[in-house]
Amino acid sequence: MNKIINCTLLGGSNSVLKFGLGSGLESVCHVKRLALGATTCIQNLYEAVRNRDLIKNSDFVVTESNVNDSHFACMQPLSIHVLESEINEYYRILSELNRNVYVVILPANFRARHIESQSVMDAINNIHYSNCLTYGFKVIDLSWIARELPEADIYNLIPHPRHLNEGYLHFLGQNIAKHALLHPCTLKPTQNSGPNYSFISSTELDKDCCIEKKNSAFNEQILPLNRSYTLPEWATGKEIVALSAWCDSYSQFRITTESVTTTKCFSKLYSVWEFATPIKISATTTIETALDNPPPTDISRMSKYNAAANCVPFGFSGLLVRDGAPNQRPHEEHVKSQIDISSEVTPDIRPYIKACHSLIENRYLYTQTDIDKLKNEIEKLELKLAATQQNHTQDPLCLP
Repeated sequence: MNKIINCTLLGGSNSVLKFGLGSGLESVCHVKRLALGATTCIQNLYEAVRNRDLIKNSDFVVTESNVNDSHFACMQPLSIHVLESEINEYYRILSELNRNVYVVILPANFRARHIESQSVMDAINNIHYSNCLTYGFKVIDLSWIARELPEADIYNLIPHPRHLNEGYLHFLGQNIAKHALLHPCTLKPTQNSGPNYSFISSTELDKDCCIEKKNSAFNEQILPLNRSYTLPEWATGKEIVALSAWCDSYSQFRITTESVTTTKCFSKLYSVWEFATPIKISATTTIETALDNPPPTDISRMSKYNAAANCVPFGFSGLLVRDGAPNQRPHEEHVKSQIDISSEVTPDIRPYIKACHSLIENRYLYTQTDIDKLKNEIEKLELKLAATQQNHTQDPLCLP
């Protein structure tokens, strides 16, 4: 009888997609999906803290966030330095929970319009890779796809600049799960110096007023901020690093401490955003909906300020807090040959390239312009036919 193993999947949209890494893993093992699209690895850290026990009991973890991290790293108020600290802390926490971790470094099409440079992507990828060398995590590096293949093939295999071909990701997920099945982890959890992280949930603030909000991928307890709330007494002195929310429409969050007031916009998408500067919690700290909709003091790249909008009650999910600043990441203890399993689990890219070529060469692809033109022609012919039939019916010579 085949052994059933458990996997926790953390990442961005490449892990949220119905088919892709997740479906490949699910074809071999049980998978708990904790990924969320269009967020940095701060969301992975948030989920690692919130689901500490779940991850501890997993046989292995699969994670990817590099293409999201590079997306946000070059946009103020974030920076590569801020993202580096988040990534380092994420892997440090993972090293304490479960050492059997597979890190997928995905390719992004740096030739696409309005995308960050290859140098930014390489810098972020190197941070992920260095953490794998530090903690002994297995790495699958696919970044070469965007560098080495012909440009036309890259556009075909990465149709969205940050989404690799889903079929390819599916089989990659299968191969990773099979590798985990055959290679149980022998590394032990480590305790590296650094801050302790905690989670303030919506139900902790006001369980009775929370509502269940869900769709096909997510299910969360959301607290509409219809009034001002104080934070738990145990959190005094800690600092807030990230906020999770799921609003019904455009809204704005306000947190007020003894020394500063911070506002941050959110859209109707379920999101986890970091604060550019962590916020120290005092005994009088309050959170509420900024119904007056002032210009935000903390900018979110994916949730833009709309001065004309009416803010709905803020859909609060949770806060990620810690009790101190991060320390420097430990020195690398492993070498590439110990951690890089790319050649063992990466599917052959050539059949996918050939499939793209065959589709283009052997099948006429209709554009939306072609389809609209055909619809107009059909409508004209139908009107002409209707007119002809009407004239034929009214012709006396045609009557019986």
